[in-house]
Amino acid sequence: MKKQRIAMLLITIVATTCLLIMSRPDSKPAVLAAHVFSEEPQNWLAVSGDVRYPGLYPLPADGLTGSSVVESEPDCLLPASIPLLNSPFGLRLQITCTSDTGIAEITQLPLTTEEQLLLGIPLDINSISAAQLQQIQGIGPVMATRIIKARDDAGGFKNLSQLLEVKGIGSKRLQQFSEYLQVAGEEESE
Repeated sequence: MKKQRIAMLLITIVATTCLLIMSRPDSKPAVLAAHVFSEEPQNWLAVSGDVRYPGLYPLPADGLTGSSVVESEPDCLLPASIPLLNSPFGLRLQITCTSDTGIAEITQLPLTTEEQLLLGIPLDINSISAAQLQQIQGIGPVMATRIIKARDDAGGFKNLSQLLEVKGIGSKRLQQFSEYLQVAGEEESE
């Protein structure tokens, strides 16, 4: 009797899941995976709010066109022009439809630290906080405090190799951290 109840429960769950999936509006093909695994650096636009397809959209190499915003299918009209912040680390747009004009209000914010790390976008070591540093594997409160103090004492890092002066950071740790950190404007050396 108990096995029959479990079997019926499983059948009900599977049938309900299938119905829910089939009743969803046509979903857009996922473009995220193809871009995450590309060799070239990628900027991202996170779109949320009153849109049919919230999520992350890759930005063209030559900057943002309206196509990334239009792909999210806003629930209302977009403004004639969308002045965008120039962010080398990606951008978040919150789209809010207003009932009085029917035109979207767009709020621009930088990507969160978590989003940047997830997408492989290095954080600028000269502008992040100790709390943001602690989101990187291998950096705890003590190490974050040491890095911030070294940054403040130096008047900002000119390159990541200056992290070697921080107690507890050797060449192996520097190599590990260099995947997640950068000095904005510093040219990468091969």
